[in-house]
Formats: sequence, structure tokens, C-alpha cells
Amino acid sequence: MKKKIILELEKDILDILKILQSKSEKSYIVGGYIRDKFLNLKPHDCDFCTNLSLEDIFSLFSEKKDFEIKIISENLNIVQLKYNKKKFEIARLREDLKYYDTRKNFDFSFIEDIEKDLLRRDFSINALAYDGENIYYLEKSFEDLQAKKLSFIGNPDDRIKEDPFRILRFFRFYSEKFIRIYDKKTFESIEKNKNLIWTLHKEMIKSELIKIIKGDNYIEAFRLINKINLLNRTFILGEYKEKYKERVLQLFDNNVVEI
Repeated sequence: MKKKIILELEKDILDILKILQSKSEKSYIVGGYIRDKFLNLKPHDCDFCTNLSLEDIFSLFSEKKDFEIKIISENLNIVQLKYNKKKFEIARLREDLKYYDTRKNFDFSFIEDIEKDLLRRDFSINALAYDGENIYYLEKSFEDLQAKKLSFIGNPDDRIKEDPFRILRFFRFYSEKFIRIYDKKTFESIEKNKNLIWTLHKEMIKSELIKIIKGDNYIEAFRLINKINLLNRTFILGEYKEKYKERVLQLFDNNVVEI
């Protein structure tokens, strides 16, 4: 789906978009940056998608003196761009076809269609793309944005099994994005598949928990975490007490977590 709209973009982001579009009009700002704009939040990063190949992207930016570019994934054609002391990611449009275990092992194909690319995202509120004039989105994207509601795209079980990290992202968004409603099937699937988070590296879990604690709605987020007994491991919050002592103690004082 497509809707004509004008968003105010920072100069560095507009610069990158214009450079990409000088080679291909199928170049977009995607995901969290657009979401945060609609939620009236300050975006912390910005990602781009394009149908350009890795070679084309390098040819556009490698010779420009203000840009530093490096490969993140040669297989997926993803690069990191450093510009004005900020880091951006540019990925090639793709369709994810079949997962064998997690997002580390899957079949995919490069495509030309932004709406097919949006279908591989996690939550409907992240399935957004902007070409400078038009917003591209899935049917539920705007509905859930307006309601400030968290819903997985498609089958929630599939989204979690593809990437268990999405369970923690659910609680982070609930804490820091002023999200107050969640889809019932999404939450039921998180409870059913909660043990998959222990397949993640410990540092990934720790980093996301810190972001949850730092969010404005962190107490309610931890109430939801407790509701499904997500963190039933001994290392849970002890490691965060020193750096985030005030907030962690507030969780204890509100009987949201147990020591």
C-alpha cells in the first residue's frame, strides 16, 4: 500500500537518500526511523533499503570524501555507512523464503518490490518505507501505529522462531516507544515460545534488558515480563544493579521483580 506524504528529514539522511536515488528510484528509508517520526519520538538511527547491488552501492559512496563505507554482510548485500559522525545501514531489497532454524540459516532472493521486503519485518509498526514523497506500508501498519499497538506480521510463532530476539524487542518497544496495547495472539505466542530467548547470546539478552530498564514505561514492561515468567534464570537483574541502581531498586520497591 502507498500513501503520499511529506516528512521532514535531517540533511544527512536526505543526502544519502538522494545519492541512492540518483542511481535507482527504488531506494527508501525503512523501519524504525519512520515509525518514530509517526510516534513523535526522536529517531536514534536510520536504515535504508534499495534494489542496488553491493557493487553499485560501493561505486556511489566509496569515492565520496565525506563517507566511509564497509561491508556488514556480503551475502545479504548490507553495508554500514558513516557520514557526519553517524552510522547508517543500507540493505538490498530481499524476500526471505525459507528458514531452516533461525535467521542465521535461511533462503532468500533479491527483489525489486518494497512491499514484499516489508513482509519480512517483525512488527507491523516497523513495516514502513519512505521514498521522500510516499509512504509504503502493510495494511495493519498505520492502524497499529495510531493505536500504539504491537502486533507481529503474519504468524507470530513463525516470526519468533525465525528470530527469538524479537521476544525481547517486544518488551523493549513496550517500555520505550509509549506502546500501551498488544495483540493477544502476539503475546500468547511470546509466552508459548519464551524459552527460545535462552538460545541467544547472554550479552544480547543483557543489552536488551538494559534498554527495557531505561525506557519510560519500564515498570509496566516488567509486569508483562513477570506475567509470563520470562526471566526465570539466576543472573536476571543482579548484573544491572550498579549501573541502573535507582531504576532497578524501583522495580524491587514496586514488587515488579524479586531479588
